[in-house]
Amino acid sequence: MAGMKSFARLGSVALACLLAVSAGPACTEDQEAGDEVEVSGGGASWRWTPEEWTYTETHGDLKEEDYAPQPPEQVLKELNVEWQKPELDALGNRCTVRGQLSISAASKNQKLPVNWFQGVTLYMAMAPQTKPDWTKGMNQADTVHATAVAKKSGAIELHLDLRETLHDASVDQPYQVGLALAKHAPQGKSGQKVVWNSRTPAIPASVQMLTVPRAPAISRELELINRAAGWPFAHRKIIPSGVDLIRAVSALHALGKDRALATLEKYVELSRDLHYDSDQEIVFWIIRLLFEPIRPGDRIPAPMIALILDDREFAKDMKWPLNPMELVEGIPFMVGHRIAMGGMPEHPSSHIRWARRHGVLRETPPIPATNPIQAADSILASRRFQALPEFSREQGTQSLRMQALVMVRQLVSPMQEPDAHEIDDDDWKAYLDEAATHGIRWDPKREQFVVTAK
Repeated sequence: MAGMKSFARLGSVALACLLAVSAGPACTEDQEAGDEVEVSGGGASWRWTPEEWTYTETHGDLKEEDYAPQPPEQVLKELNVEWQKPELDALGNRCTVRGQLSISAASKNQKLPVNWFQGVTLYMAMAPQTKPDWTKGMNQADTVHATAVAKKSGAIELHLDLRETLHDASVDQPYQVGLALAKHAPQGKSGQKVVWNSRTPAIPASVQMLTVPRAPAISRELELINRAAGWPFAHRKIIPSGVDLIRAVSALHALGKDRALATLEKYVELSRDLHYDSDQEIVFWIIRLLFEPIRPGDRIPAPMIALILDDREFAKDMKWPLNPMELVEGIPFMVGHRIAMGGMPEHPSSHIRWARRHGVLRETPPIPATNPIQAADSILASRRFQALPEFSREQGTQSLRMQALVMVRQLVSPMQEPDAHEIDDDDWKAYLDEAATHGIRWDPKREQFVVTAK
């Protein structure tokens, strides 16, 4: 049998290439996991490998009267950082870290603010109470980062998504942080090229432990929506799965139509920051599973976002009822794939309005009646799926297989070759057999898949 591939690194870039659309550049369809990735445009460029990343921006027309000259390297090494207490947003995902850069005056008893143009990188340990070594830069396996440019006053403000860390939102936790300085070079008459690089050492005096507070209290339903947000494309430490989506829909169904829609509106309000753009798509998917059209024969409109499952030329009986999704024996899957798109995507509030005017709650929320591996296989073998264009089938095959495995990741064997990113037919057949042998089924009380065979 071909080597068991990629599942051991579900949180890695291998999965990002397959499923993720994140803040950074996404892998294209012809890039293997582990390849170098380069993206450029708009005066900026990004280069990524598993060992190193580099981000470059060009800033023009920086007037001399606005900024002091860049000081010597020795001065830069002696910068001080006065950190402030980290703050979380209302959903407990986005962590804002602020600080003040300064240098010691000649008297040594006075600190002067940094008043030159200076790029900075915030390093934060991925796990609480750990102390990664940043003397030679950061390691992507144990550290997350954010980049910014200091204000003319020397104030810095950086933002991190704690879902990329091992943060426990229910408690206060200490995290090691540190600051590294970007490199600057003249660009034209009054511009600068700023280069941030992961191999830049942290300023020794900046490395400290800061306490990240527990997340603000929100309702259980909002917590479940927040946990499912990003399905199935998010690249995080804990990948949102179809199980998270099922739990969120079930909790909202119990509220009834009006309260469920009010909760979705509250989530949209709390996630209105641009950082949450793709997260808000979860509202589209929840509405598709929570509601059905009042009028028989109507379809819930497909959202106008950078995602497609093109069935426009299909006969009526071949169209995907929940396009771009499919629901198989109570298990949700995303069949559509990401595309490039110009303009603004549709806002999820439009689908909340549709549900209020034209939707009725389904009689029951989705309750899985088989295991997700078998459910995904039935989609792959279906006439609808086989009728899709070749590229859509290729993208869908890997995506559906991975979505199924994520739902039962603790119940089946991990894969052996972490650098590969495809689940070939032999591996898939092995997982089908394993799921059947284990008797994997849905436990409605625990709201998770379990093994029943001994």
